Amino acid sequence: MFFSKKFLPVGSTEPKNVDVRFICATNRDLNKMIEEGSFREDLYYRINVIPIEIPSLRNRKEDLYLLVQFLIQKITKKENTTTKVLSDEAFNKLYAYDFPGNVRELENILERAINLCEGDIITDKDIILDYQDKNADKTLKEIIEETEKKAIINCLKRYNGDKNKVMKVLNIKKTSFYDKVKKYGIKI
Repeated sequence: MFFSKKFLPVGSTEPKNVDVRFICATNRDLNKMIEEGSFREDLYYRINVIPIEIPSLRNRKEDLYLLVQFLIQKITKKENTTTKVLSDEAFNKLYAYDFPGNVRELENILERAINLCEGDIITDKDIILDYQDKNADKTLKEIIEETEKKAIINCLKRYNGDKNKVMKVLNIKKTSFYDKVKKYGIKI
């Protein structure tokens, strides 16, 4: 298909014409990979028609504010929750960070903050950039328990105490839900 611009649908004997455009993305140096023999040169020249280089997020901090606003809208729509507002302190914390995981990392940080924040304002305490710093003296069990408790409490608030909705959203069985509520002393 790549070369002939035709393909044979499953169960058919007639080839079909196809006109497609491929959009490819990588964070690797493809020229270096070609030199090392780990990426095919012929494939590179087939896909490298209109190269667009986008600098990493750490090199374009001026885009951060708009990206954050866009991602908050996207995540709250996906999660079917009210739109959250990022406090100035939270934004400053994000701005000072280097984002080794680029935009995907920013999206994960914001999704975690949206799901764990109490209320409609995301504070700097909701922005967790590095678990190691915050939890350096805690065991894995303590970290998991703290996260579970906070997730249950926030879900109960979000869904106005609707336990069935919370169990569905968190994907936990009824007995596990009530065991965790009892274990963490959550009032329902």
